[in-house]
Amino acid sequence: MGALLAHRRLTLALAESCTGGLLTARLTEAAGASAFLERAFVTYSNRAKTEELGVPAELIERHGAVSRR
Repeated sequence: MGALLAHRRLTLALAESCTGGLLTARLTEAAGASAFLERAFVTYSNRAKTEELGVPAELIERHGAVSRR
């Protein structure tokens, strides 16, 4: 995945929650991740999602922060 992003000169920004940063960790296992990984956030609490990512609190209250799957 990382090689494909770098080859196409694409970048990636992530916001993880339940995974606790797992996807970011996997992507950065190989050297050179800074060529495609722009930034990553682990925002576990609803407050962090609102404060750091700008997710409206009303949206979280209405739909929840975790998918049903």
